[in-house]
Amino acid sequence: MGPLNDAMKKEAVEQQADIKYPIEWTTLAEYLSYLEKKGISTNVASFVGATTVRIHVLGYEDRAPNADELQKMCDLVRQAMEEGALGVALP
Repeated sequence: MGPLNDAMKKEAVEQQADIKYPIEWTTLAEYLSYLEKKGISTNVASFVGATTVRIHVLGYEDRAPNADELQKMCDLVRQAMEEGALGVALP
């Protein structure tokens, strides 16, 4: 459920079907806090999506990341892991 940027949040809201809810978080930690405030158990296991990180940095561009972009992706994965992600989910 993260990391998300503004464009990703907007797209996710637009893709909601019957159940609609605001996306008030950008990081995994913020998402877990959101669940807790809603009364949902914090016994949640999450992975950070490799595609999520790629879209966060590159959007939907079909190209390899440059060194700076790759470092940003690594930093996002590191942050998610520190916030409780169990690993990286591959597509």
